[in-house]
Amino acid sequence: MNAPKKNPLPEASAWRVEFVRLIAFPDSPAVLRDQTWWKDLTGDEPEDCVRKKDRRDDRGGFQGAWLTLSVDFQRVIWEARPPAVVDESGNFPTFDGPIRDKLEWFAALLDPWLKTSCPPLLRLAFSAKLLQPAATAKDAYRVLAAHLPMVTLDPPPNDFLLQINRRKENSDIVDGLPINRLSTWSRMNVAIVNETGKTFTWPDRCYAALELDINTAPERTGILPRDSIPRLFKELALLGIDIAEHGDNVETAECGDSP
Repeated sequence: MNAPKKNPLPEASAWRVEFVRLIAFPDSPAVLRDQTWWKDLTGDEPEDCVRKKDRRDDRGGFQGAWLTLSVDFQRVIWEARPPAVVDESGNFPTFDGPIRDKLEWFAALLDPWLKTSCPPLLRLAFSAKLLQPAATAKDAYRVLAAHLPMVTLDPPPNDFLLQINRRKENSDIVDGLPINRLSTWSRMNVAIVNETGKTFTWPDRCYAALELDINTAPERTGILPRDSIPRLFKELALLGIDIAEHGDNVETAECGDSP
């Protein structure tokens, strides 16, 4: 008997970026450093600042995005997301344009910080959340099924969440450095708060969602080579783009795009 035919993979342009992040793990608490990283990168003071003993946050608009720099005792996180908020219909704001363009824009945006300001790092990660709107849950499962050839989603389940790590055993940039290629696939419902006293029901409209966490393996000890960090982050971003464009493909898990 022939195996059931899978749905064709949707165009990668159907994905939209909800947010994208650089996550850095310094060898010592960066929150204790006297730094002006936000201003150095953007040329301006942040629109909003939070200063606490164990945390610093700088936020503001930059290049059509809402940019956030968060620093605590363990991590430094740069995040970009659309400046809009969820509207009354439950539509999630996403960046316009192809995901490759937007994710590569983010990598290029952080390149000066990685080259000149970044503290010594133990680990580095690229993270992003991508969405495809779907009119119904069945449509969302069609999208997910096309990206997950090893998973059967017909008939559609009541709910779905799948996390996969296709490890790349050796970085193209830093020899001997394994990279975790973590992808989380789900159907995301849109919950709209009803007026008080009215019965709540889940609307049909929802999203196919893909969350990417491409990170250097935690068991690798030692400081990452400083001159390689900008190219390493681009490698992580390209590995994430590869998953979004080709789905969970075992055959390409060890290769991906070369920076």
